[in-house]
Amino acid sequence: MNSQCAPKDIVILMTSLFHIYDRLIDLHDCYKVLSIMDCYFIISGVPKVCIDHADKILNLALGLMFEAKQVNVPQLNLPVMLRIAIHSGPVVAGVLGKKKIRYGVVGETVNITKRLLLNSEPGKILVTNSTRLSAAKSALNAYEMATKGYLNIGNKQATCTYYLDKNTKQSIWELTGRSKEANSIGDGYKEVHCSTVMQKWINIEADIRKQERVIEALQNKTSHFSGATEKLRKMRESFRSHHHSNDSGFSAGSGTESSSSICTIT
Repeated sequence: MNSQCAPKDIVILMTSLFHIYDRLIDLHDCYKVLSIMDCYFIISGVPKVCIDHADKILNLALGLMFEAKQVNVPQLNLPVMLRIAIHSGPVVAGVLGKKKIRYGVVGETVNITKRLLLNSEPGKILVTNSTRLSAAKSALNAYEMATKGYLNIGNKQATCTYYLDKNTKQSIWELTGRSKEANSIGDGYKEVHCSTVMQKWINIEADIRKQERVIEALQNKTSHFSGATEKLRKMRESFRSHHHSNDSGFSAGSGTESSSSICTIT
C-alpha cells in the first residue's frame, strides 16, 4: 500500500483509522496499551478487572473489522482489511517510566498473541481456545467460530485456534454503536466477511508484485550494463596507455619506425 499512496494520503488514512479504534475501545471499555506504526495493542481485564474481558475484546474485534472496511485506501479505492489475533491469559502490568509515563503489559500471553498475529489472515480474527472457553461462560453473548486448527505458540506448545465469525446475540450495529443503514440486510456480519473484497486485494497485491519484479529486472539490467561499460572504459584506458606500441609488440623506442593503429573505443 505504501508504494501506491502518497505520504499525505497514508497519514490521513491512519488518522481516520485511529479515530475509529479509539471510539470503539471506549465503547467496549477496553484499553489501548500502545500503537506501533499500523499495529494496535489492545487489552481487556486490566487495568480495570472484569470477568467478561473475553466478551469485550471479541466484540471489539468484530466492531473494528467492520468499521475499518468503511475506510477506503487512497488510489486503490479498496476498503482496509485488518488482521486480528486474540489470546487470553495472565500478564504482568504496571506503570513504566518517569518523564513519559505509560502503562506497560508484558508476559507470555503477550508473546503468544504476537505469534498468533503472524498466522492470521487479512479480514480474519484469529482466536485461541483459551479465549473461546472464557467467552463460552457468558450469558449475554454467544460466538460463532470456525476451526482453523492447531498452531505452534512457542516452547514446544500448540493450541487449537478458531476464526471468529459473529456474535449471534448482538448485531454488528450494536457492537459499533451505530444505527442500522437503510440498505443493509440482516445483522451486518455478511459485510464483515465479504470475500469479494478479499479477492480484489489479492488481485491488487499480485499486480504490485509483478510491477516490483519488472522494476527489479530493469535495475539488474542497468547494473549489468553499468558493469560492462566500466569494463570497456578500463580497456580503453589500457589501450591508450599503450598507444606507442605496435602490433608486433615492439616498443616505439626500439628503433622500429613502423607504426600501427589501434581501434579507439568511445
